[in-house]
Amino acid sequence: EQDSYGGGYDLKQSFVGMMADVHMWDHTLSPCEIHKYVDGLNFTPGNVLNWGALEFQITGKVIVEDKEAEMLNF
Repeated sequence: EQDSYGGGYDLKQSFVGMMADVHMWDHTLSPCEIHKYVDGLNFTPGNVLNWGALEFQITGKVIVEDKEAEMLNF
């Protein structure tokens, strides 16, 4: 993560862990929308951040796994 616009990256501050299905909306979700998301039902992806449409660059020692593979190993 950058501490300032255009700033560099500090390897000691890098994320270590697992992340999946990150979405962000520009409004508060209704309880029904939250239940659909948590239950894995048809929901409206985030309109600010949509995990499925996210473009990213992998750098360093990163393993990308399919969500189903993660669920089977959990």
